[in-house]
Amino acid sequence: MAGSEMTAISRRRLMEAFGAVGLVGAAGATTQAFGSSSPVLAASATTHNHESTAVSTSAKSDELTVDEIDAMHEAGVLAFPAETAGKGGVLLEPEMDGDVKVYNLTCSVVEWEYLPGKTVEAWTYNGVVPGPQIRVTEGDTVRINVTNELPESTAVHWHGLRVPNNMDGVPFITQPPIKPGETFVYEFTIKEGNAGSHMYHSHHNAADQVTRGLLGAFIVEEKDEAARYDVDVDYTMILNDGPIGGYSLNGKSFPATEPVVAKVGQKVLIRFMNEGLMIHPMHLHGFPMQVVALDGYALPQPYWQDTVNIAPGQRVDCIAEPDEPGVWAFHCHVLNHAESKHGMFGMVTAMVVEEYVRSTIAYNEDVNPPPSDQDVVDYVLFESHEGYCEYYASAMAVLLRLEGIPARVVGGYFPAPYDAEAGGNLYREKNAHLWVEAFFPGYGWIPFEPTANRDELAYGDVVPPNQQEDVAPTPEPAAPTPTPVATPAPAQTPPPTEPETPQTPNLLDDPGRIASLIGIVLAALITVGALGASVAWFAGFRGLSPISGLYARSLRAGRWLGVPAAPSLTPNEYADRVGRVAPSAQGPARVVADLYTQERYAGRRPSQEATRAAKDAWRELRGIAIGSLLRRKRGGSGT
Repeated sequence: MAGSEMTAISRRRLMEAFGAVGLVGAAGATTQAFGSSSPVLAASATTHNHESTAVSTSAKSDELTVDEIDAMHEAGVLAFPAETAGKGGVLLEPEMDGDVKVYNLTCSVVEWEYLPGKTVEAWTYNGVVPGPQIRVTEGDTVRINVTNELPESTAVHWHGLRVPNNMDGVPFITQPPIKPGETFVYEFTIKEGNAGSHMYHSHHNAADQVTRGLLGAFIVEEKDEAARYDVDVDYTMILNDGPIGGYSLNGKSFPATEPVVAKVGQKVLIRFMNEGLMIHPMHLHGFPMQVVALDGYALPQPYWQDTVNIAPGQRVDCIAEPDEPGVWAFHCHVLNHAESKHGMFGMVTAMVVEEYVRSTIAYNEDVNPPPSDQDVVDYVLFESHEGYCEYYASAMAVLLRLEGIPARVVGGYFPAPYDAEAGGNLYREKNAHLWVEAFFPGYGWIPFEPTANRDELAYGDVVPPNQQEDVAPTPEPAAPTPTPVATPAPAQTPPPTEPETPQTPNLLDDPGRIASLIGIVLAALITVGALGASVAWFAGFRGLSPISGLYARSLRAGRWLGVPAAPSLTPNEYADRVGRVAPSAQGPARVVADLYTQERYAGRRPSQEATRAAKDAWRELRGIAIGSLLRRKRGGSGT
């Protein structure tokens, strides 16, 4: 590889390409280049007059040279997505009081970073902008305790929700204002037919309090799961204009906004919510969006747009289906909300459509080598667009390294099909393969499959180490911790008198008594053994969630079938390996593995119905494993 010889231009081209790989969080080295604030940002923070904002950019912008303008535009783009402290809109988990879902919201003032190194005094729910997302289901009863730690009174209006009048959150019309230091309790039942994208925000001095950050998403899902959106990505985008960066998306201004990340062919739901004082037409480059709901109500006839106009207080649900990989600009099309001679700012983000390498390079084993004076990766990505595994792996490794992520190309063999006659997997020369491993602190070397004609390695969304459940992939039983018992002091008793020595009976003279004693001893040994086995069995599952416990048990069942667990196997790969040894076990093993994967790596809590199905699958798997074990003990076949 001649990666070290690439020109600056080719590196920039690769950076543009790499944005579509999806590993976009590490790009922050050029953040400082965007450090100087533009007149647009300063003006927009204090005014909502479009004309004054536009005029304020002219005085200094006209003094910039062509190269200076280009450099500022480039610096902002290369900094995206710039890292800042704080993330709003994260799902708020309820506490349960019987059947009531209880949420706690605290209104407080914090310093909020909306651009790298730039903060503003924000008025927040639970210290973040937007406030935490509340997500419930039709028919749920919710109780929301709102505590006011602001310097002035406030109240919360549940925008779009059909609530009792005294819960509507409008001071002096439906309730007294919540004064500083006070708590107000809102409680209501979500009505059927009120599913959709809704909001919550202040309704007291609202033009000031809401634009300062007192806003959040309140999403109601349909009770009938079949009626819910069938999408792969569910993304909420709250628009605001005012003191927080002038113009913001989810509390951040470009380049600190968050990209919408998806894969080619996925359905992406975007829930637009306008909490600002202006209209914002949001334009997505590359492909249209289907408008499917307005203000939480499904449209009888959805329609297509690439620029969706969202008025203040309005919610618009759209579904996009990206069919081309790349980084696609996504911004408000009131252009002085998004761009000036100083570069892009404010209401700008991007939809990052992954699979750039897999989609850009066509698989072809019969390719000509690149010209001797060209970099291999540059040539493959931008000119030939074809190659085999070596080209795919080299391109991905270089792209990762450009982002500062340690990466290596790994050689070996991809899995060969199982050959029943040979009794194993038959590997041939054509199984030779190259792939990529990337190193992530806390996780180690993670494999990736960039080659287009090979299936992707699907590991789900990895949970950060500090949020992971403390569970090993293959839990082993831990010895029970003995409970310390205090030894009582010996009691003071008078010395015993010497008893008369009784006549000792001869047990051999009583065969019935011998048999009885042997039975008692055997029963005691069996009981102790069973208790010990039970303690050893359950000790390995302490502290695990129900699904993690079932998966741990399925690993033991797999060992009974003669299939040891291996750290290199994903749960589904392990289930498939169990199925090759015992075909009847593959179905129940996959049921448990699928649910465990969703819980562990995607953070999805299984439903009660899914948990019951997993328990039934485990019982079936256990029966198959025990039967196989017993047959092997008797010298029979395994399945």
